[in-house]
Amino acid sequence: RGFLNDLIRLKEIEVPQSDLRRTLTVLDLTTLGVGGVIGAGIFVLTGVVAHEKAGPGVVLSYGGVGLAMILTAFCYAEFAARIPVAGSAYTYAYTQIGEFLAFIIGWDLTLEYTITVAAVARGWSGYLRVLLQGLGLNYPEVMTNIPIGITSLDVTATLAVIVMTLAMGLGVKLSARLNGAIVAISISVILFIIGVGGANANTSNWSPFLPYGISGVFKGAGTVVFAFIGFDSVTTTAEEVINPQRSLPIAIVGSLLISTGLYMGVASVITLMVPYYEIDLSSPLATAFSTIGWEWAAVVISFGAFAALTTTMMVSLIAQPRVYYAMARDGLFFPWFAKLHARFNTPLNATMFTGLMASIMTLIFDIEVLSELVSIGTLLAFTIVCSSVILFRYRVPENGSRPAILLFCVIFSVTICGSCVAYGVHMAVPIVFGIISIILIGLFFRFKKAELPTNSFLCPWSPILPLLGLSFNIFMMVNLPAWTWLRLVIWLIIGLFIYFGYSRRNSLVGLAQRSGQDWRFSEQGKKSEADQVGLDEVTDATSQGDQETVVVS
Repeated sequence: RGFLNDLIRLKEIEVPQSDLRRTLTVLDLTTLGVGGVIGAGIFVLTGVVAHEKAGPGVVLSYGGVGLAMILTAFCYAEFAARIPVAGSAYTYAYTQIGEFLAFIIGWDLTLEYTITVAAVARGWSGYLRVLLQGLGLNYPEVMTNIPIGITSLDVTATLAVIVMTLAMGLGVKLSARLNGAIVAISISVILFIIGVGGANANTSNWSPFLPYGISGVFKGAGTVVFAFIGFDSVTTTAEEVINPQRSLPIAIVGSLLISTGLYMGVASVITLMVPYYEIDLSSPLATAFSTIGWEWAAVVISFGAFAALTTTMMVSLIAQPRVYYAMARDGLFFPWFAKLHARFNTPLNATMFTGLMASIMTLIFDIEVLSELVSIGTLLAFTIVCSSVILFRYRVPENGSRPAILLFCVIFSVTICGSCVAYGVHMAVPIVFGIISIILIGLFFRFKKAELPTNSFLCPWSPILPLLGLSFNIFMMVNLPAWTWLRLVIWLIIGLFIYFGYSRRNSLVGLAQRSGQDWRFSEQGKKSEADQVGLDEVTDATSQGDQETVVVS
């Protein structure tokens, strides 16, 4: 029983006094969100998905994923406003589901953001080469493509990650201002693409619209979800936001709406300009304009792509270290990651480690392998956040564990339904499980709802929106390739060794419970003398010294 209690123990959170500096505004957060989202999807993955998986149906892939992400964004916005703490989905899961799953999702996020940097850096180097060639400069191919066996090395992308990592260690406000300027350039170029490209559209290129069938749309959706992860990275900066209760919900939902509209517009334009089977995989938009004789436009697009991919790398390099920081501060990860730089108040150690891991992945793996691997991790995080909102709504003594059991049944039923569609099982089976899922969702209305805070943003139409978001995310997960699941399992197994070998023993919540105390954040962020009694073990666990944001109450 003690072992099980360790896995499901919850972290109680109020309003933390953070050592991070609060400097970010709504505009900063929105540009961070847009900068994190647009980039890889528009300038890299659109061509790959249209050419190999969905054809012109890539527009529907983006629309479907955008809808699912908007549903998920409402769930993120609720938690971000109610729990404005670094850590994003990891922190939310810790407060609603339990420590073990919180660690799993935090460990999953460490893979998500790092691979995002690596995947985007690969596309970044390709557009840099196209841009320089368009300006009449010769860039040696050996700097971006050194064939080795079944893969190739990209030296340029690796160097870009290293330089960007050093820049991100200088402070989040400086990074946000730089990001905002680059996002303005990126959006201007994207609007140029939609406007000018739309004037050169050929509707015959949309015949057939679904050359790979509806299954191609679903498979494309499973890949392009990678392009939407920027909005959740906004929540990792919660402790650096001036007014998080107001700013975070606006920025999360707003940046996602803007990005979804831009994605669908560009996907429509490129598939109308060029037949899907002729789209260039390395630089689809620039090449599309070159085919109509607008070489100068290709240079402009390459510059916009270069700028957009730069912001995507920046946002992920900001987000990832703050997940490490939150986990280390809770005792679930090594204390070295919780150290802040004395001058810049940034998690410099975690930032440098993130850059090192991302640069190694950038050097070795190609973009398609990286994008599919990060997609499944992203969807898993989104699913847990949607689940956390549902459990929060019904966490009252009268309900007991019935909401959690029913939620598990919904997840199981939706997974079976999605798997049947993905693998071509007779439609009668997914229809039956789809009906079962709807009935199970309806049963949530029989439970008593918990009292909700009145001074914070809440996800509307709950539990319908969270359950729909959860269902969409699961459906896209089961449409990803089997090898992607295998790699996720391997990564999670590595995480299990860390949790049971280190995290479970060093969890600050667990250490405080064993000392007969309740471990939580307080508004003051300081320890009282009475709180220190009997907590020498806890103090030793956080003796790296400069992190006093977590206290006993």
